[in-house]
Amino acid sequence: MIVGARGASNRLNSILLGDDGQGHAEQSADGAYDQLTACLGGACYDVYLNDVAYWRGVPARVWKCTIGGYQVMKKWLSYRERALLGRELTPDEARYVTEMTRRITAILLLEPALDANYERVKAETYPWPGGS
Repeated sequence: MIVGARGASNRLNSILLGDDGQGHAEQSADGAYDQLTACLGGACYDVYLNDVAYWRGVPARVWKCTIGGYQVMKKWLSYRERALLGRELTPDEARYVTEMTRRITAILLLEPALDANYERVKAETYPWPGGS
């Protein structure tokens, strides 16, 4: 598996901002694109499974996202290498990588709102009678 870095792509722009195909995304975004790319790591990677198959434009923070100390996407793909499985990835498994990328992206984009909500709730806690 090979990972190649590149700058944030126009494809990422259209995915995240809902570009209408006429280039209006950046004009109406008012800095939203910069915020999104910063939230997602500012760069994208092309993740190559082999010489033919790859996932283009995986945001840096999505690729580097860890759970339990393991890089989620890298670990998932490593268990599905041809040498280990004795076969190629199925089309469903390849689609799952795309779905996983989108799910992790959504979670990372929710982080600021979740953090703000936590801070709001923490500031408005109910003082229990007799509590310290």
